[in-house]
Amino acid sequence: MSLRLTLIVLSAAGPLWSDAHAATAANAYVTVSCSTYGVEDIVPVGADFYITTRNVSKPSFRADISVKANSPYYLVKPGGGRMNLGIGESDEYRVKDESGNEDEFSGRVYVLKLDIEPAETNVCWKSTSCTLKLTDDSFPGGTAEWTSIPVGISGSGRSITFNPNALAAGVYTVTARSGIVASYTDTCIVRIVSSTLIIYVDQPGAGGDRDPYEFGFSGNKKIDLNVDVGHTFWAFNCSYPDIIQDEKLRYIVNQSVGYYPLTPVSLSDPSSTGRLMVPDNDHIAGHEVDHTWEISLTRLLAGLQYSRQLLDNPGTYNLNSNNCTDAALGAAAAAGVSINATTGIWQGGGGHNPGDLGEDLRNIRN
Repeated sequence: MSLRLTLIVLSAAGPLWSDAHAATAANAYVTVSCSTYGVEDIVPVGADFYITTRNVSKPSFRADISVKANSPYYLVKPGGGRMNLGIGESDEYRVKDESGNEDEFSGRVYVLKLDIEPAETNVCWKSTSCTLKLTDDSFPGGTAEWTSIPVGISGSGRSITFNPNALAAGVYTVTARSGIVASYTDTCIVRIVSSTLIIYVDQPGAGGDRDPYEFGFSGNKKIDLNVDVGHTFWAFNCSYPDIIQDEKLRYIVNQSVGYYPLTPVSLSDPSSTGRLMVPDNDHIAGHEVDHTWEISLTRLLAGLQYSRQLLDNPGTYNLNSNNCTDAALGAAAAAGVSINATTGIWQGGGGHNPGDLGEDLRNIRN
């Protein structure tokens, strides 16, 4: 089982240019050029010219444009052969044929901007939709068309809305393309991230029943009389842990975590200073039961916060009331996962235990 969280990181993409960059394009009638910083290219489409830009904003950006007639034509408009246009603005050019073989010919010059926003955002898979959009001052030229690699995110217009839960986990490169100038694009990265809680149970002995303990098994159990009480532990997993900005929480993620007594306990002396072990790998190979829950990003962070607090302040371990199973149930509760856990009884006490919880998880799984 896996959860998909959508992490969306948006960044403008385009060629680098410098102050010295001069874009030029021509058709049969005129040559249009512009060296204003921020101009990326000039693309002729039919009689018109489209000036594409990068890393500019409205209203501060103004393109100083030169329009020159090509022989045998002479320029009628613009006066002086200059235009000064902002994003989304256009102006007409007009020429006449000096030979008199043609009537007047005209076209327009447009200034475009295509920019996806915001720079970075996280959207939880549990939400019903996610929206990508162009900046308010974008003027893409025609209707922007959106596609992705791999496929799955698409649409048209100034914004698109998609359902992250309907997509496979992974990294999607999303492209918005001008409806008129096919070469003019901007891209963003959409990461759909899996996030889960796993509870592992190593039941007493060979497992498969609700016995709270069994004799004849020792090992790393920290219990006297060679009594095997089993062990419950957990893990909060995230396929893209860099979304977790708190380093203390990032230390916990993608690791098994288990709660232990610092010194051995017994039925007659059930308490000890607690200790959270990170990682807790000793029981991975021997555990009999585990169960996975899909959780949201908010719940992932809450579960990691619980685990981190237990690491920093482990409190008092008690075989009857605050043992490894209680700690695992607390981690689940912090992450919004409710488990109807059975309590067992043993000599001198009772409470949650790996034997019962293992069978409870089997029942959930079945």
